[in-house]
Amino acid sequence: MYRKVIFMLAGILLAMGSLLTYSQTAAGAKTAPPLLMNFNTRLMPGEFHSWVVRPSKAVGGYVVEVTPLQKPKPGEGNYVQTALVRPEFDGKRWKDVLHVQLPEGSAALRVNIRVYDTASWPVASEFDTVLEPGIWHGFQLGMSAEQRGYVAEVTPLEPGVKGDIVARIHIQPEYPGEWIDVLRLMIPEGQSPLAVHVRVYATTDLPVLSDFDTTLNPGEWQGYAVQPAKVRAGYVVEVSPLDDMDAAAEIALVQPEFDGKTWTDVLRMMTYEDRPPLRVNVRIYAVGAEKPKGPKP
Repeated sequence: MYRKVIFMLAGILLAMGSLLTYSQTAAGAKTAPPLLMNFNTRLMPGEFHSWVVRPSKAVGGYVVEVTPLQKPKPGEGNYVQTALVRPEFDGKRWKDVLHVQLPEGSAALRVNIRVYDTASWPVASEFDTVLEPGIWHGFQLGMSAEQRGYVAEVTPLEPGVKGDIVARIHIQPEYPGEWIDVLRLMIPEGQSPLAVHVRVYATTDLPVLSDFDTTLNPGEWQGYAVQPAKVRAGYVVEVSPLDDMDAAAEIALVQPEFDGKTWTDVLRMMTYEDRPPLRVNVRIYAVGAEKPKGPKP
């Protein structure tokens, strides 16, 4: 059985969870998820661009797709650094806010941004909890043997102070003697404890765009072409360790990169420098894909 690591990527995630039985929504997840946002904009390097998606109380998580619309000149930068959605308190209410960023030193870039809604996906986990500031909270989602990716939604249940955020959201496999999937969540130090509702959506019914095995070498920023960035699709990535040992993929994300000729969506993965090489199985799920095509590991 594959043991797995799961990361949400290519776009966003609001997150958290503990294992419950799957429940299929009435709408089903085999249809393309609704588009909540679809717009063109110009990104400036180093700037944390922000847009309100909707109130946090709305049901549904998110997958974000960023598609560059122009070719940069040599030396002007070649990737989109950040694309995520997180809950933020504006002084009156909690809102889910999209953030997109180019790295410092790159040039301005015109892009198309799409935000997909996961509300129609099967729900793998749903519960309430209280987050303490500065604590790296962990919630077991279940055994890692089952192949599925996740997108998580975190909904604050009480008012905050202007500027409060849910800062870190991450799902990973951990190895306390056997592989389990764990949701990790943190609010910053200095904030008050925060009651939240958590809903975790599963990729059970999404098409698998890519499924391959590889070995992660410590400290290497390994890349795998997924498909041309112009193909409309967001992604959820699942990384399943194939070795029974205390190791993990520290980073697993998909980002658009320019190779000098074209923009390509590239899967990037890295394991810890102080860990041994790790054999993994990788599954990439397509969200809102037009015509999924296989990857080039």
